Amino acid sequence: MGASVVAFSLIKRSLALAADLSSLLKQEANAKALAIGTHEYREAVHWLLEKKPIPSPQGNSETGENGRYL
Repeated sequence: MGASVVAFSLIKRSLALAADLSSLLKQEANAKALAIGTHEYREAVHWLLEKKPIPSPQGNSETGENGRYL
């Protein structure tokens, strides 16, 4: 499973802007607030609540369905 583009960019931004632990924790809180609003987050929560396996990035070769990165 791969990380979403949004999550990856938020992590990179947090690490680049953090000068100390306090600022890193503030950046993490801001990143979480932004990530919660993404489609990927809502989709992952849906999969979790429905107790369905998360689709693989390669998709399901038996059914021909394409999976998504969450």
